Amino acid sequence: MMKSFAAAVLALSLVGLGACAEDATTPAAETFPLDGDWKVTSLTCDGTDQVIGDFTLKVNGTTGQFIQGFGPECVLTLEETYAYPTSTTFSITPTAIACNPNTACPPPLDACQLPPATSFEFVVNGSTATFTKTAEGPGDAPCTPGQAMEFGLTAL
Repeated sequence: MMKSFAAAVLALSLVGLGACAEDATTPAAETFPLDGDWKVTSLTCDGTDQVIGDFTLKVNGTTGQFIQGFGPECVLTLEETYAYPTSTTFSITPTAIACNPNTACPPPLDACQLPPATSFEFVVNGSTATFTKTAEGPGDAPCTPGQAMEFGLTAL
């Protein structure tokens, strides 16, 4: 279960989409209807369901917040920025992290360290979205390198 928490910190912190004015890396707002609040409802590794915590994604254009609750004594909040290199790819860069409280967070969450930037492919279908990538390393645990990671989200 601890590896699931680590995956959630790195991988789920990377799940964020927003809409904003069109430029070289951001498509028009009507192309990305994800501004608002989302709940992460699932994570699979090569199709096998994984245990996740209570995660909420709050998106506002090219910035947002990802709140990861692993119980009442372990809540992490990531501030993030988003870019859209293609119409089906997005990049997430965590910019700040707050752990309040983190009195019972398991390693590596207890260190409250900012995860690295990453990119995902995405598909939106009404009030649901799916984000996918191939696991790359230990930060994607519980998925192992080479496994397909898939996150499901539902609009709140």
